[in-house]
Amino acid sequence: MVALSLKTIRFRDLSLWLALGLATIVVFEVLNSNLPSLLFPSLTQNPRNIELFFTRSLFEDSNDGLRLQSLLGGLDLWLKYPLFGAGLGVFIQQRMAEFGEPLVIHNSAMWILAELGLVGFATFATGFFLMVKNAWVRRLLPLEGRQHVLLLLLAAMMAVHATFHDMFFQRTFWFFLGACLAVPAALVRLRLVQRYKKPSILYVIGSLHRGGAEIHVAGIAAGLKAHGMDPVIYCTATAGPLAGGAKAAGIEVIAPNSLWAAAGRWRLVRGGMVVFSAIRLVKTLRERDPTVVHFFLPEAYIIGGIAAILAHSPRRIMSRRSLNDYRSRRPLLAAAETFLHPTMDVVLGNSMQVVRQLHEGEAIPLSRLGLIYNGVDSERFSPDIADISYRDRLGIARDTLVITIVANLIPYKGHADLLTGISSVLADMPEKWCLAVVGRDDGEGEVLKSLAARVGLQDNIVFLGERDDTAKILAVSDIGINASHEEGFSNAVLECMAAALPMVVTDVGGNPEAVYDGKTGFVVLPRSPTELGRAIARLATDKALRQKMGRFGRERVLANFSASVCLGHYAMLYRDLAANLPQAEYISTLQSTDPFWNRTDDPVSG
Repeated sequence: MVALSLKTIRFRDLSLWLALGLATIVVFEVLNSNLPSLLFPSLTQNPRNIELFFTRSLFEDSNDGLRLQSLLGGLDLWLKYPLFGAGLGVFIQQRMAEFGEPLVIHNSAMWILAELGLVGFATFATGFFLMVKNAWVRRLLPLEGRQHVLLLLLAAMMAVHATFHDMFFQRTFWFFLGACLAVPAALVRLRLVQRYKKPSILYVIGSLHRGGAEIHVAGIAAGLKAHGMDPVIYCTATAGPLAGGAKAAGIEVIAPNSLWAAAGRWRLVRGGMVVFSAIRLVKTLRERDPTVVHFFLPEAYIIGGIAAILAHSPRRIMSRRSLNDYRSRRPLLAAAETFLHPTMDVVLGNSMQVVRQLHEGEAIPLSRLGLIYNGVDSERFSPDIADISYRDRLGIARDTLVITIVANLIPYKGHADLLTGISSVLADMPEKWCLAVVGRDDGEGEVLKSLAARVGLQDNIVFLGERDDTAKILAVSDIGINASHEEGFSNAVLECMAAALPMVVTDVGGNPEAVYDGKTGFVVLPRSPTELGRAIARLATDKALRQKMGRFGRERVLANFSASVCLGHYAMLYRDLAANLPQAEYISTLQSTDPFWNRTDDPVSG
């Protein structure tokens, strides 16, 4: 309720409240001033009467006359002592000496000039400027666009009028200005209190099978749970093997039962399953009323986005985890995404390339775009856990150079390019080497095995399948590979870098944002087996280069792509949305802030 009520408070409401108070003050001032006498016929019938009225008002003991006298007296003192002023209380002393009664200078600026001179005035002005600047920077003035101009013009009008007429005397001006500062500041304070309340987040994803997005969601949810937030994962299709680990971390996972999920494999039933999942999600959203609903992957985005609209969920985020090449192959899905984009509060990308596509290709304004890089558990994927004996369990000789690719066996992951590229540089490879292929076989396994036999690599390849010991495999590897034709921002690349492996990656998606070409590995053109093979051969024959690039890569992950950094960005975003605060600036030029970008100890040249 707090967030909802704050959302409805706009600057126009504040303006109306202040305008009403100001109008009340004006009415009372007019009724108590000399202006009503202008309405009397005796005054208007004789021009001499009008002249006498203004003479008495300005130069005798009327309020306006005393005000003008104080201004003229203050101006005279300042002209005599322009730099350092006449001193505190001089004007009042002179007034007492001449007239036997005190009178203060009825203008704050003139008073400071008269008694403290230009030096004192500059000191006060600097302090006031810094105070307003600090309030502005800290968003204690949460105004937008022309609202700042309106506030400044109104304050300037009152200040000028207050100089010459008692109707808007100084205390009214300072009260009005203070109210303009204090009321928004009080609202922000309430919002900050709301901000640090722990929001609840409901993630919507297809399943928790092993994949980059699924591992990312499970990891983020576990991290938020450990920090006291309340994440829930809703699977639109099946739970998947990662659901057990999520539940063990105390995270609730909502998914169709196993029988319904198995039936969903049949095309005739799949449509009914989608409708069922959407209806159940609407019910879940209405019952739980989460602070934020966060969608991952296209199908879950469509189902969840429509459900969130029907459930009137207030805060919605969509995360794009890959380049949008799939949209050209699936026009109906692309049309549905285009319909849903304007209903999102924030649309996140996990690489600058993804964010650029969202902005330039899908017309999402920068004000609703964000960039949060993937994060990896640097302790879990650490070279310190290496145990060379683990190679025995994998069927790999201990004295073998191990090249590892972690990617499900899908055509666009580039396994075929990798095999062709290595076969083109066999003469440059060391005597003992092995390619370890880690990933689920999505129908490409037999094709790759046939290709390996055709190019003579069948004895150097180990297909390890889908694994839960990837960290241990990387710890006993020597080189990491990503040969994809399209990519968002690969978790596998970060995991390899965290394990201190030098990388050979293709120039797609976020790969060049993670791997600095020539410093933490090599970035090659996609679909270029020859260039891929040459880069691998260079690392395979230079142990010192491998070690230096691997060390730099791990340092880079610790600085920019650790799980704690990623988790902090998500937590900040959720709290900002919960408190209805402006979105933080998540789109950053990592290149300019990264200390490794300008390193002089280049591993290739030095």
